[in-house]
Amino acid sequence: MCIVSKKMFSPLFLVDDSPPRVECGPDITRETPMATGGLQVNFEECTATDDSGTAILLSRSSSPGQFFPIGSTEVVYTFTDPTGNTATGSFTITVVGGEKFSTLLFVTKCERNYLPNIVTIIFDSLLKAEGIIAITLVSVYECK
Repeated sequence: MCIVSKKMFSPLFLVDDSPPRVECGPDITRETPMATGGLQVNFEECTATDDSGTAILLSRSSSPGQFFPIGSTEVVYTFTDPTGNTATGSFTITVVGGEKFSTLLFVTKCERNYLPNIVTIIFDSLLKAEGIIAITLVSVYECK
């Protein structure tokens, strides 16, 4: 007599509900010379890994070598995996205006034994982002 055993196998489905793991570099700060309004910044791109072995770049808000204006800009990368899980990573690029100052002296003729009028003006490059030169009157010495 022979007994045959029937075993039923059901398919095993694995559910991938883990998003990619995104790694981005540190925040970046660069200084730009006076009157440029910003500069090109190179950086290493964010990367991602996933349990499936495949992480696909969906989008990025900025590219290496792009022009960044004075101020702070968040750079955002979004990745996905084959099952549609998404993850983002970001870092901030800050461009500061160079603080170069120009000093101008205006001397007027005074009577003998008096100090001349001296006006010192400082051009503040921090307002270059708006294309404005701020002129600040620092001091005035009058004839005495």
